[in-house]
Amino acid sequence: MKCDRCKKNDVRIIMQGIGNYCLDCSNEIMAEELGIDLLKEFNNQLTVIDELGKEHVFEIKNYLMPHLSKWLAVEEGGYVFEVLVGTHDSQQSGLEALKAKIVKALSYKSLRASDNRHFIESNIIVDDQQYGLKSIGTGTIYADAFSGDADDCGIVIDGKYVSFSDFGRMTSAFEGFVLEYQFRDAADEPLGKNMALKKVDVSKEAVIFRFDRYQRWLLIDDELPRENENEYLQVMKECIDDLDLMIMADFRDECRQVAEHMKSKLEKVETESSVLIIRLLDEIDRITWFLFMDE
Repeated sequence: MKCDRCKKNDVRIIMQGIGNYCLDCSNEIMAEELGIDLLKEFNNQLTVIDELGKEHVFEIKNYLMPHLSKWLAVEEGGYVFEVLVGTHDSQQSGLEALKAKIVKALSYKSLRASDNRHFIESNIIVDDQQYGLKSIGTGTIYADAFSGDADDCGIVIDGKYVSFSDFGRMTSAFEGFVLEYQFRDAADEPLGKNMALKKVDVSKEAVIFRFDRYQRWLLIDDELPRENENEYLQVMKECIDDLDLMIMADFRDECRQVAEHMKSKLEKVETESSVLIIRLLDEIDRITWFLFMDE
C-alpha cells in the first residue's frame, strides 16, 4: 500500500480516520499540526566500530508524535536503540543523544569469548567463536508472535541473536545461583562500560528522602548556584530514574505521589538556566504521564 500523500513510499503509519502515510509524510503532517520544524538533513545511516573492532551499521529514523519525538537506531539482526525528546526540544540534541547512547551501550559486553580449543557445553558458537554469559549483562527481547517456530523468539545480546533455548542452556553455567531480573524501556539509559546493576530501595519514603536530601545539599533557599548546576542535573536525573523503578516494582500510586512531590519542589527552584528545570519536569512527565490520565 502506498502513502496517501506522496503516492510513492510504502505506508508505515496508519492514522485512524485520517489516512495512511509513509514515515516522512507522517512526520511532516505532525510537524505542521504542532507548528515546529523537522530536522530533515541528517545521515540516516550510522556506522560505529566497537572496542573489539567489529563494525555495526545502524539505520536512523525519527518518529514524530503529538507529545514526543522518537529517534530510533536499528542494526539489522542486532542492536536496537531509541531516545525520546520533547517535540519542541532540539531534535539535533536528540540525534546526538542517540549516537552517544549507541557508543555507550556498545562499550558494554554481556558475553565472554572462550578459547575455541575446548568446547564448553553451556556456550554458544557465533561466527566460529565460543561465547558464554557473564554474571551481569543486558539484552533486548525479540519475539515473533506470528511465527510457529520457538527459535524465532530470543534475546539480542551484544548484537548477536540468541534463541531462548540457547539462552537457557547458557544459564546452566550458573546452576544453583539466583537470577534477578529487571525489564526497562528501550528509551532508558543502557549499561555502559564499567557499570553494574545494584539493589536500591524504591519505596515512596526512600525516594523522597534521597530527592529532598540533594535539594538541601545543592540549593540555597530554593536558589541553585550556577556552580552547582551540573551536579544538580545529574543527581536529579538519578532521582527521577527512581520513578521508572517504582513503576516496574508496581508502586504506581506511590510513584504518582512522588512525581507530584518532585514537580512541586522543582517548580520552586530559582536558577539562571530555566531550561534545566524544564528538562527535569519534562522527564518526570515522560515517565509518569499515564499515571495522570484520569485527571
